[in-house]
Amino acid sequence: MTTQKQKKRKTLGQVIRANRLYFLSYFLALTMSTIGLTQITQGNENLYFVAFRGSIWDTVFKLATQLAEPTILAIIIFFLLFRSYRNAVSLLTALLISLTATSLAKLFFRHIRPVLYFDRLHRLEELVPVEGVHLLTGDTSFPSGHTMAAFAAYTLLALQSKQKKYLAVLFFIPAVSVGLSRIYLGQHFLKDVIAGSISGVLIGLVVYIFFERLADHPKWNGNLTHAFAKKR
Repeated sequence: MTTQKQKKRKTLGQVIRANRLYFLSYFLALTMSTIGLTQITQGNENLYFVAFRGSIWDTVFKLATQLAEPTILAIIIFFLLFRSYRNAVSLLTALLISLTATSLAKLFFRHIRPVLYFDRLHRLEELVPVEGVHLLTGDTSFPSGHTMAAFAAYTLLALQSKQKKYLAVLFFIPAVSVGLSRIYLGQHFLKDVIAGSISGVLIGLVVYIFFERLADHPKWNGNLTHAFAKKR
């Protein structure tokens, strides 16, 4: 049993070292976000972005939040099927875990959304919505489901990538963009995004390590391209 644990720790260490650029980028972003969380009053992060309403950033962040929507993620899974069944199934698994974890956490914590928070403070007029965006209500703010799904998906894609130096950063950018978009659009607080990102990274890491154990199985390494070639 001790040997198995040591093997797991070694495998985890190898994964982190091989993807150190991605994890270093995340650690720096997490550190800055956490410092910010201790320095600002809840809600001020949302009000900060109100000054940018009507600018190009409205469009940028409306598009950014779509990177964690089911349609985009389904398209990514579809294309992964042409690369490796293992990669596609692992991403689907990570997203299902993320969805389940988000749903259970929201039921347990029941933190109100920013729109209700400002409404109770009689300051709702300060939370100017982005044009075309409906502000969500209810007690489902913590954690951010979009952020958790984004970090689970793009962390996993970064780990699966063979180009660690370049694609690691490219996959980190959409994950961070989704998190920022949830605050910019007035749907979540900074704490919701931080919690979602931590959970997402852990889910992506655990799912990757689990599915790597199937790397030696030929069927899991097959893809749709091979399947179509055999039929011909």
